[in-house]
Amino acid sequence: MTDEPAAGRAPKRLALNMKATPELRGRVEAAAKASGLSIAQEVERRLIASMAEDDRAGGLVQGDVLRTMQLIMNGANRALERDWWLDPDGWKIVAGALGNLLRHMEPDPVVKPEPFDAAIMAEHAERHREWMEAHVIPLRTRRNELTERRRERRRMKFTEADEAELASVVVQIRELMRSGGPKPALPPSELAQWEVQQRRQRQVQRAYEITVGYRAPFFGDNFESELSDGD
Repeated sequence: MTDEPAAGRAPKRLALNMKATPELRGRVEAAAKASGLSIAQEVERRLIASMAEDDRAGGLVQGDVLRTMQLIMNGANRALERDWWLDPDGWKIVAGALGNLLRHMEPDPVVKPEPFDAAIMAEHAERHREWMEAHVIPLRTRRNELTERRRERRRMKFTEADEAELASVVVQIRELMRSGGPKPALPPSELAQWEVQQRRQRQVQRAYEITVGYRAPFFGDNFESELSDGD
């Protein structure tokens, strides 16, 4: 026997026992009356909404961080009686508070790994440079040419074939960069360690590009969406 619901039937509902303060009970009753639901239905609706909010935020911890940031910013707005980002002192206060919040969450540093054989890595660096010049750089040059033509499409004709070529070039660059190119002639165990480090470096670089390059649109910036090749 399983708890799986039969086809066409609603899943089995289970009791969720809880106690609440008189104040919370009163608020839930008022909300249930306004929504036309029972108290149990209103509680369930709000729990689902709260969990969905955490999911959108990237999980419970990140959701709590974002809510705390919102409390900090809203508190500054109330105290200053204006938007904090329009007030020089307000900006400093909020920036400092947000920085302190994130510093409290800073993880332990990663232990620096032992260096690989210098001669092998020097030979690999030369092979990687040659690989980049032969395969990646020509594609990047062509990508930049097409991207510039697309920006100037009002004065220069940019056809559907050009758009398709640009998309294809971007995909080729992305695949080449993800492949990592030639590998160093290290022993198998060290090569596996090197590949883990390379993957980590690509993750960090991508995170840097996504986060540091982002600016909130409400500041009036005019952005043009560009194809990214992840390089």
